[in-house]
Amino acid sequence: MNVDLVYQSRTNVVLPIPPPPPVEAPGSGKSINEWYVGGSYDFKVVKAFASYQSLDNNAGFLVNGIDDSKLWTLGVNAPVGPGTLAFSYGKLSLDKKNAPDGDSWGAGTMYTYPLSKRTAVYAAYSYFNNDNHSIPGQAIITPGLIGAPGESNYTVGGGLVHSF
Repeated sequence: MNVDLVYQSRTNVVLPIPPPPPVEAPGSGKSINEWYVGGSYDFKVVKAFASYQSLDNNAGFLVNGIDDSKLWTLGVNAPVGPGTLAFSYGKLSLDKKNAPDGDSWGAGTMYTYPLSKRTAVYAAYSYFNNDNHSIPGQAIITPGLIGAPGESNYTVGGGLVHSF
């Protein structure tokens, strides 16, 4: 069993507004709090994973257009043949103070096949879906605004892993 807990608080947050000298923005001096809990449990036949993360913005100004956000994930992996098969699902919900809220969800699967004790190959497939009120890059954060509002994306990948 594994459990991870993380908490971060940015207190007395001040948003400088140019031109110099910086002027405190409305709501400055309040906190932005983030927390995460995640874990896994190995049932020997299958290993289960879960996590939940939250950002609570009390500063009075938006962070990247976001007031608050919630992210949760679930996953399992199990031995199948000589390798391991994994499935996962997650959902991100954004609370945008003066705009419609945005949601994204994603699911994926991966198979890892060992070639030796230290080397394995893998193949993976992921699918992401943004609703019409998500922000660009919400589900997939990469240059080029992949994951635009209302857009669905999939990714196919593969590779070789070697442990030294």
